[in-house]
Amino acid sequence: MVHGVHIPRAPGERLGAKMEALRLTDDEVKVQLRQAVTAGIIWGWYRHLPLKGREWVVNPMAGPCVSYDRDGIRSFCEMLAAV
Repeated sequence: MVHGVHIPRAPGERLGAKMEALRLTDDEVKVQLRQAVTAGIIWGWYRHLPLKGREWVVNPMAGPCVSYDRDGIRSFCEMLAAV
């Protein structure tokens, strides 16, 4: 859930409809991560482990491997898209 962000919507439109449109699918996340590997932001690999909890493991260029949950990896990809 995003706090403090105003997302305009049409009258009668469900509030969640705009948020769902912003949510990346697993395939879109993989595309973002592949682009990060190509750009040298992620070093060599990432892994999707479709388990409950920490689903994604990413090896950034600087620092140790990091694991993300479903929402965390999407936030990470949003940050990558903004760079």
